[in-house]
Amino acid sequence: MVESVCNALKDQPCAHLVYVSSDAVYSDNAHPVRESSCCDPTSFHGLMHLVRERALEAAARAKGIPAVMIRPTGIYGRGDTHNSYGPNRFVRTALKERSIQLFGKGEEQRDHVHIEDVVNVIRLCIERRTEGLLNVATGQSVSFFQVAEIVSGLAAGPVKVLTAPRQSPITHRHFDMTHLLRVFPTLQFKSLHAGLAEMMKT
Repeated sequence: MVESVCNALKDQPCAHLVYVSSDAVYSDNAHPVRESSCCDPTSFHGLMHLVRERALEAAARAKGIPAVMIRPTGIYGRGDTHNSYGPNRFVRTALKERSIQLFGKGEEQRDHVHIEDVVNVIRLCIERRTEGLLNVATGQSVSFFQVAEIVSGLAAGPVKVLTAPRQSPITHRHFDMTHLLRVFPTLQFKSLHAGLAEMMKT
């Protein structure tokens, strides 16, 4: 797919290129994660995004097209179809099954960003022809157990928080959002509690 996009850029250059990548491009040992952190993905998902970034950057540079690579952390919000472990899955199972399943005790800490905030960053990038790299996260990491507690507390009835044996080592991810807030100083993020409350109303 990215090869087709790069070929299209050669034939018909655009005014601005925005690519939504992923924080999965970073090494698991990046603490905190910054735009300058080492890119050493441990998954095919992360490697795919890193290769796409490099190809698109080269194609854009060859045609003098301003380009920005956006690397969001885990995205949550209404209408999610991915059902990834965390807010999206927790809300879905809490509403449908009255339960939430954690790996281990849910100790891992992650930063969760609402889809509306990601869209807002993309909009700002387009309006201002932003270039370079931008991580998109709130700067506030919480454990999966804390997410489960918020979801169960927002539910209309009782929700069981269950645990399952852990299948991978405990890892945490924290973001330093200095660069993003330097580029967009007035940027504000929806709180996790507010975002989850909106989802629980669906």
